[in-house]
Amino acid sequence: MQREIDKLSNFGLSVRFVALLVGGVLFSSAVTVALWTHEHMLRREEALQTHAKLVLRDLVQALETRLALGLPLGQL
Repeated sequence: MQREIDKLSNFGLSVRFVALLVGGVLFSSAVTVALWTHEHMLRREEALQTHAKLVLRDLVQALETRLALGLPLGQL
């Protein structure tokens, strides 16, 4: 009887170990994905801001050119 209890006890310990191992792997994977997502979001925001600055610069340049040439601004 005691042997059976010892076997079940060892089996329970093994199950706990595997559960902790799987939990640790899942947790580290979740942290990795969260960090990658955050970095990707920051890079995307920076790219959008850079693009917006370029578009505004082009619009200002087009307006200045039209004004310098005396062309109407409504056809921009």
